[in-house]
Parts: sequence; structure tokens; C-alpha cells
Amino acid sequence: MTRWFNVDAGTGQGDVQGPPIFNVVINWGLELAEKFKTISCGLTLQHRQSSRQPEKCVTDLDYADDIAALDDTPEGLQETTDNIAKYCGVGGLKMNAKKTESMVFGKDASQHPLPKDRTLDLTVDGNPVKQVTQFTYLGATITSDGKIEKEISVRIGKATGAFNQLNNIWKNKNISINNKVRIYVAGVITILTYGCEPQNVCVGLDMSVECQKIDSQTIYSIGNLSMEKDPKEDPVKA
Repeated sequence: MTRWFNVDAGTGQGDVQGPPIFNVVINWGLELAEKFKTISCGLTLQHRQSSRQPEKCVTDLDYADDIAALDDTPEGLQETTDNIAKYCGVGGLKMNAKKTESMVFGKDASQHPLPKDRTLDLTVDGNPVKQVTQFTYLGATITSDGKIEKEISVRIGKATGAFNQLNNIWKNKNISINNKVRIYVAGVITILTYGCEPQNVCVGLDMSVECQKIDSQTIYSIGNLSMEKDPKEDPVKA
């Protein structure tokens, strides 16, 4: 055993020690950030019903180094942001204000200009944080009004792009239709329906309807069939 020595530099890029050290530091920092909150307990998921059904709150959603802090009030959100920057900074992790964005959820949160009660003056170490009405988190487009029209449009666009990139496969007569359908389901449908499980569907908008439109058009393209053909006679089955 050697004597104690100071470590002034972090791990190198791609170092196998990086992920476990990062997990320890980020978990420790977020635990302290939540523990020392005084203004609020975070975003209220369920109000207290009884002694057996206490109030349920959540302060943050985490995936690797992507952290989404949640709160009912601007003051509580600022406190969470300050705590995360403070305690994670002890371990050498710094929050980048330029890569940080804030958003308010509500029916009128997408109006321009934003109402005064929907404006956030959030800062990270004194640096202002940009407020947006939509952003992409883990590949899904989230809007401030809580609607999914934008996400559906993005999904359709990405699925269409993926389908067009495989044109050589669709036109190849040496590949059976069944194999083309398998490729289509694996490479196109998965992109189209990514993240759709938790989406809320409102009246007049159904994700399954949009998927069926794309599905029917592309399946006919794969089989080189006419859209006017009777579906009952269609040999292509996805």
C-alpha cells in the first residue's frame, strides 16, 4: 500500500473506469440535491390522501448524463438546479448552461410571447438558461402544451427517410416479399413507433391511424402493387 496522494485529473476518454466512477458521483450528487431541498419536494405526482397514501413526488428523471429536473414552482426548480450543480461539482462534474434548457408545461405554455406566469428565469452558476417550447429528450420530441402532433410528424418523417434509404432492397426482385416485410418491420416500423407507448392520444388524433397510412403505402410499394387493388386479394401480409 502506498501513501495517500491527490488525484487532480479525471479518467481519459473511453477509459473503462469512467462509467462506474461517473455513476457513483452522479448518484451521490443527485441524492444530496434531493435530500437538502427545502422549498419543495419536486413535482407532485399524487397529493396526500391519507396516512397510508402519502404525497408522492419526483425531483428528477435520469438517463446517463441526461438529467431532467422537475418541480411545481420556479423557485423549487432553481433550488434543484443549484443543488445538482453544487453537489455534483464536488465530484468534478460541471453543468453546462449552454446545453441546459428549461420548459413550462401547460395549455397556454406554447403562446408567443410567453405569459409572465409561464416565464422561467432559470440560471446555472449565474448563467441564464434558455427557455424553449419544445425539445428532444432520449429521441422523443416533447412540447410544452403536452400534445403529440409534433412527435408524430417527426416519427413519420424519420420512418419515411429510413424507408427511402432501403429503396434498393424494395426494388430487388431476388429478395422475397416475406423477407422485405421483415426488413420493413425491423428497420421502419420500429422507428415509426419508437416511444409511442406512453404517449397520450387525444380525440381526433390516433397514432395507429397514422401508422396504418404509412403501413399501407409502404407495403404496397414493397410488393410493387397498385393501391387500387382489392385488399382481400393482397398477398402481402405484415
